[in-house]
Amino acid sequence: VERLQLPSPGFYSQFDQTTRRDFINFGSGRVAVLQAPARPRITLERPRAGHSYVEGTRASARFVCHAGANNPLTSCRGTVPRDHRIHHSRIGRHTFVVRANPSYGKTIRKVVHYRIVRPGA
Repeated sequence: VERLQLPSPGFYSQFDQTTRRDFINFGSGRVAVLQAPARPRITLERPRAGHSYVEGTRASARFVCHAGANNPLTSCRGTVPRDHRIHHSRIGRHTFVVRANPSYGKTIRKVVHYRIVRPGA
């Protein structure tokens, strides 16, 4: 158990390596358990990984970033904004990236590759 003295007299924080939890002891037997911030998640519905879209298709980006417990998001951005059309005018392989920036911890990202094909291909 690591112990860290807090600015207020009699208060201290400790981290229990066994349970992987932080505690704050307020003195007089009062203790609070702190939950570590959870990582955010990204749900990416469109474009679908490995999917082919016909040139000129009006497919729009569909993605959502979910905040983790005790960890609000500061931003959630895709290659194009949510509900805007994905890049569809250039034939070939494309990459779509969504980034979720949490208040605590590292940015996470989800990457998918899709193809734009000629009509009738």
